[in-house]
Amino acid sequence: MKVSIVVAIYNIEEYLSKCIDSIINQTHRNLEVILVDDGSIDGSGSICDCYQKKDARIRVIHKHNEGLVSARKAGISSASGEYVIALDGDDWIEKNLIEQLVLITEDKDVICTNHYIQYDTNCYLVSNKMLVGTYKCQNIINKALYYGDFYQFGITPYVWTKFVKTAIAREAVEKVDNKVSIGEDVVYLIALLKIAEDIKVTDIVGVHYVQRSSSMLRSSETDEKSRCKALINNIYNILTVKKNDELYKILNMYCKLIYSFRAINIFDNSMNDDFLEVMGGIDKKSNVVIYGAGSLGQAIYKYCSSMCGCNVVGWIDMNFQNLRNIGFPVSDPKEFEYTNPEIDYFIIGCGTRNNMYAIHKFLQSNLVEEKKIKWLTEDFLNDDYDLLSEVKEKILYE
Repeated sequence: MKVSIVVAIYNIEEYLSKCIDSIINQTHRNLEVILVDDGSIDGSGSICDCYQKKDARIRVIHKHNEGLVSARKAGISSASGEYVIALDGDDWIEKNLIEQLVLITEDKDVICTNHYIQYDTNCYLVSNKMLVGTYKCQNIINKALYYGDFYQFGITPYVWTKFVKTAIAREAVEKVDNKVSIGEDVVYLIALLKIAEDIKVTDIVGVHYVQRSSSMLRSSETDEKSRCKALINNIYNILTVKKNDELYKILNMYCKLIYSFRAINIFDNSMNDDFLEVMGGIDKKSNVVIYGAGSLGQAIYKYCSSMCGCNVVGWIDMNFQNLRNIGFPVSDPKEFEYTNPEIDYFIIGCGTRNNMYAIHKFLQSNLVEEKKIKWLTEDFLNDDYDLLSEVKEKILYE
């Protein structure tokens, strides 16, 4: 079986050789490798050209910089393999990944894998929540997109964990708007679920997603709002939803997730003395500690430290060592002084309820008062709060 591997590349010369080497050294040899240089201004384009001269399976596309979605479209649209997988140029794959996938396809439209998040030499496993098995797409779209905990996908949305029949991938990637620059993998997953007939969830692990210092802490709130707007609009236009049906509720919940992670300030009135109303409100003059440095924790840290005027006296996470290595000023929770009377609030910066419960229990075990612990309120998470309607009416079409 011929397999196409599409690699989107933009200014990642430091990581690119490891990515390409991991591809061309696959145990499955019948490959087409399409390197899409999306207008890089570093040495990435030259690295691609050098590899093309060494390996006849490699084809390089040089194009003007138009973003990740455009680069993936350029690669997938020109793929000639029976199946295709799209990777990012700073990630790398296990030597036998493609061989494993080819052996278990059974002519299914989409094959899903697990993946590793890679921090330098350390990595940890991220698995799909749905059980290993083959499913009809039309029967599992709700569970795939929302697994019952704020917020967990039943199937991880990442494009590089999807091994897809090329004809289906071409149709699905064209559903993703070029303007979408966050959550584009979610749009691709939704398009696959709408187009494909069946999807196979496996326990194969092959992709190493390399965690680098995040640009999120540097991006402006205006940028984030426009990105959220483009994402939600794209998803809404693909899904056929009616208000109050289950899929509408899921999209409403996802809307809450993405705005909390990317533009949490939209829920506050800048004229008020309080901020983080979605967590019950906190006085802007407060001393706060943030527990958690994932997407929600990063959003809260950025908001607290640069916009609302409060004093962040601590940012802690059990993964502190790996996070420090990529530039986050995060400390070890085990070495923090939780009973410091000058601390007004402990904000739990994690995006799933189960993790929140664990952190909440840990804080209480360290004698933190209940009234000082903050997370997303039930009023915010309740289905009755229809953020999706507000977004569509007040933001998407402003």
